[in-house]
Amino acid sequence: MNGIESYEGGMSKGYLMGVMDMLATTLPPTICVPKNTGISAYELKSVVYTYMATHPDMIKEKPDKVVYQALSEHWSCK
Repeated sequence: MNGIESYEGGMSKGYLMGVMDMLATTLPPTICVPKNTGISAYELKSVVYTYMATHPDMIKEKPDKVVYQALSEHWSCK
């Protein structure tokens, strides 16, 4: 979150974007991101970071579960 980009940072953003795309395009969608907003990789990373900061017990879970929980909580389909 300190703004320093690295190979690992780029890989993690790509992973997050891929998970978001997959969850948003399932039928029915698992997450409902606002239409035409252009969610940035930084915003996506911030959502997951904030979730992890408020749910430290999730640190031992598999990454796919953590990202799923963070995104579905932040962009829930009502």
